[in-house]
Amino acid sequence: MIPKVSVISSVYEQHLTLTAHLNSLAHQTYEGPWELLICDDGSSSNMLSTVKSIHSLDVRYVWQPDKGFRLSRSRNNALRLATGELVIFLDGDVIVTEDFISKHVASHGGGPSISLGSRKRVLVKQNERTHPCPIIESDIIDNLGDSYPKAEADFKAYIMYSPTPWAASMGCNFSIYPKANVLFDERFVGWGFEDWEFVFRLFSEKQYRIQYVAAEVRHIEWGGQDELGLPRPKTHQEIVLLIKNLIYFLDRHPHVDAFPLKRALLHYRLDIASNRWCRNHESAQGYGDLDKVLTLARDWFELNEIGNSLTGHVES
Repeated sequence: MIPKVSVISSVYEQHLTLTAHLNSLAHQTYEGPWELLICDDGSSSNMLSTVKSIHSLDVRYVWQPDKGFRLSRSRNNALRLATGELVIFLDGDVIVTEDFISKHVASHGGGPSISLGSRKRVLVKQNERTHPCPIIESDIIDNLGDSYPKAEADFKAYIMYSPTPWAASMGCNFSIYPKANVLFDERFVGWGFEDWEFVFRLFSEKQYRIQYVAAEVRHIEWGGQDELGLPRPKTHQEIVLLIKNLIYFLDRHPHVDAFPLKRALLHYRLDIASNRWCRNHESAQGYGDLDKVLTLARDWFELNEIGNSLTGHVES
């Protein structure tokens, strides 16, 4: 039986990439029924006009007010409306091949399962920020290898053999079958870890099998990356939200193998003089320092009484 598919694309002010994203979905070869749900975390009305311009798609647009980075809540808005048995999660700044949906469907065999796909980061130079996004013109893009894992073979091997396959999940390319009675945890506010936690719960609590799907997406990113190769987060507020999400994950799931989570701390440090978190531009710390940094972060949060007032968006 050919399942009905719900594709959920998360967007926030992605005016320059959404047209390319929608056009790639409009040319899918999947022969079964499928629907597209655009979940918008508070963009301006211009986004809706872009969605309306693609007439060939069965699409619903689900918008929520801009009250900060609330991606979990935005995805849940679409999940509640999704009618497909299989759900594919994407971001509005990725381009997919015409067999993308078909590959995800084919990857799911018997029993509950999660299929994780990889991405190819595509860096578009800052001076080429035009509309529509000139993503097809190879002379203005630089193809970059993924930062984690670094190669497709490593990505597949990690999913197959690692004790923590959920840590390979990316919100811009994964699918679940059948649609689970699970929502994203809306206490994750700001960028980071909400997709890992969602997949981890399906894996650990509902015994969903995690598998690899050879359905790579091209993730459009704008120039201006630093030497770490990571476009976000950068500001004190963004880093605080990321670390806060990490600590919440660890506290909610105290028995999780925490190494993949704590690894993110390698890229950040606390500037004692200003009492602000910033990017770590020095040589990468050893893994032995991770627990020390995590303890420092917990102490800092307790001393500074960080509550729920931090809700800043981190744009692509």
